[in-house]
Amino acid sequence: MVALGLMRGDGDTFYYSCGGTLLNSQWVLTAAHCEFNRMVAVVGDHVLGIDEGTEQYREVQQLIPHPNQGDIMLVKLSSPVTFNSWVSPASLSTSMVSAGTRVTVTGWGLTASTGHTLSDRLQEVSVYTIYQSVCNGPDAYDGLVSPKEFCAGYMEGGRDACQGDSGGPLVKSGVLYGVVSWGRGCAMPNYPGVYIKVTEYTDWINSYIN
Repeated sequence: MVALGLMRGDGDTFYYSCGGTLLNSQWVLTAAHCEFNRMVAVVGDHVLGIDEGTEQYREVQQLIPHPNQGDIMLVKLSSPVTFNSWVSPASLSTSMVSAGTRVTVTGWGLTASTGHTLSDRLQEVSVYTIYQSVCNGPDAYDGLVSPKEFCAGYMEGGRDACQGDSGGPLVKSGVLYGVVSWGRGCAMPNYPGVYIKVTEYTDWINSYIN
């Protein structure tokens, strides 16, 4: 898990903005709507704002949003990070999991849809991938979810990614399947989270990171 944000003030204060996924020692995958200037990446962090001694900070050398306006972006770090017990890359999925698969989403986003304060502590939630026909049904997103996206969560609501989780990973057993992208509110009935389908972009991703 990667925290993306800004260094402000004396250069020692990190302001979190979005999540990301470490693909190798120098490349991160996130959402394109997370793009902003002077981005800094932090790996090995668990509780934001507390020096745990495991963090590695890197300036961002390059941002590469997808050219066809998909909500996905590659982030090249200024120098490689070191892998250890707290820092390891995810594997890219080669095929999409089937609907009804239990997956995990992580991030430092809001823990309540009515809240305004991001979580300091890294959170995770287990959700289930949802049939596209159900998620795009007339009582749900009504066709707004594209073939390069998918839904995960609970149609009855209750558990979901939320604001501040954007760009973060949806994984199963260390394999990256989705990037947190958008949704209607958080954990609302009939409106689960919408994720970028990583398998639709693996050729583009590999053309840069390999």
